[in-house]
Amino acid sequence: MNIFKSSKNLYILAFIVLILTNLVVILGVYSNRNSSLTNSITLTERELQLSNNIYDENSGVSLRIKWRVYDENKNISYYYNKQASWLDTKKLQTLGFNTAKILKQKKYTPTGEKEVFLVLELDGFSYQKALEKSKNNIIKIEEENNNNIKTLKNAKKALHVEQISSSRVFVIDAGINYNKLREKYKDIRNIIIVKGIVKVHHEILKKELHGYVSRLSVASLHVDIDNRGILRKLTNLKRRAYNTEKSPRYKVKVTYGNRYEPWIENISKY
Repeated sequence: MNIFKSSKNLYILAFIVLILTNLVVILGVYSNRNSSLTNSITLTERELQLSNNIYDENSGVSLRIKWRVYDENKNISYYYNKQASWLDTKKLQTLGFNTAKILKQKKYTPTGEKEVFLVLELDGFSYQKALEKSKNNIIKIEEENNNNIKTLKNAKKALHVEQISSSRVFVIDAGINYNKLREKYKDIRNIIIVKGIVKVHHEILKKELHGYVSRLSVASLHVDIDNRGILRKLTNLKRRAYNTEKSPRYKVKVTYGNRYEPWIENISKY
């Protein structure tokens, strides 16, 4: 009998915890969406990619935010580079990293991470620099005249991908004060400020620190039932490869609330 009562009490307790957890989530969503908005922006499939192919009507659907970092000092793929020249030692100090302590380390030790505000720019200076670099790469190959047809073909494909399907969202700055960042970029259109994670890479032999953007705190957006139907008609919920040479199929109005968390206002044909 005592065992039965104990099991019953545990069941009731688990039920109460579940209700309270859901209540906290609902209140958080309500607070985020019903207070002052921080920003709204329209992105396309170039910047919001289906997380996976989903065919089940009852399965959850989400769109993952595709972002990039342009680094003047790195001649590597933009798709995987998360290091930025502007995330230097001085900048890392302003973000709260104890750079002096890290530089004193004689062997590799995890440096930790910081959640900060990240400035994302859509179709701005960094994207134009990426386009320019792709174009200059073709010019360089043609000038070298080494008759490497495959290399030239790949370079032209890369430019085409850059022009029609690569993400135009770049992380261009970081800080710990939202209002200061908003004031700094108040005259620049297509700016959104979100929360994200910054880490530090310590090159022990060179005694250098390099910061890099690890991830966005909210990396994907849930697609509700109403918008899911629209998305299914436009895409059949089939995810495209990152380097596709096809134009985007949809555009999405995204709004950020006072908790700096995004949600989808609507989805429409591109």
